[in-house]
Amino acid sequence: MKRRTLFALPVVSMALLLTACGGSSSSSSSSSSQKKTMEVYTTKVTSVKVMPDDSDWKITGTTDAPDGSKIAVTRLSDDPLDMENSCEGIDGEDGTGNASWPKVKNGKFTALVDAIDLVGDPDNYTKVGYTQKAAVVAISNYSKSWPDGLTSKAAKAINKANPKTVKFTLSSSQVKYIDSLDDDDSSDKSSSSSSSSSSSSSSKTKNYRTDVSYDSLARDPKTYKGEYLQYTGEVMQVLEDDSYTDLRIAVNGNYDDVLYVELDNSILHGKRILETVNSFV
Repeated sequence: MKRRTLFALPVVSMALLLTACGGSSSSSSSSSSQKKTMEVYTTKVTSVKVMPDDSDWKITGTTDAPDGSKIAVTRLSDDPLDMENSCEGIDGEDGTGNASWPKVKNGKFTALVDAIDLVGDPDNYTKVGYTQKAAVVAISNYSKSWPDGLTSKAAKAINKANPKTVKFTLSSSQVKYIDSLDDDDSSDKSSSSSSSSSSSSSSKTKNYRTDVSYDSLARDPKTYKGEYLQYTGEVMQVLEDDSYTDLRIAVNGNYDDVLYVELDNSILHGKRILETVNSFV
């Protein structure tokens, strides 16, 4: 049957061959357009420097990750929920000037690492020489935006890659800068009610979001992990011990919308929070 077709209709035969080739190309194109799998690459950090007048470290390094891969800096933990990204790009690499992921270009990268986010323990802020180990990795085909940080899947992939950790050591200038933030916060508090508090007392200035409703937060809390949110409410209950103060806060005075907040007593500077007063979270 094939022999008769080729002899009698050579033009048709050619058309069939072309069609077959076209079909193969289409199939290849369809295959290449499929979603690529996220992959974690190790990196080599070549420089760690303290930024002047700030608490950030500036790091540079190299990696085998493809261009466009996102750089993440995180403490390693057996619990992926405890792993958060502590770095961002230089001067808004997304072109908007806003915080964004640092990215790999020609096998190299530069990133800013936030000392306050990375250390994560107010008791260590005033200790010059305190060292925190963290993994610095590149993640390809990772679609999450910078505020979303690390998903549980990404955190597990980082742990599986078993990257070497980099030592980040607090300098005297970083400690001085962070202490100055505490001083500024104490000054602000002294001019207001002694029962007013802020969860950002030991954090450098952030862009706090006020557009996230309590319902949105309660319905999908993982969406806002790593973001800075601000709410106003009434303190329903205060539980105190030697190290921490726990609060139950009714958002906007609505006792059906309750936030649970844990404060390190060191940021209260000896003051106490009383029940049934307005508080910022």
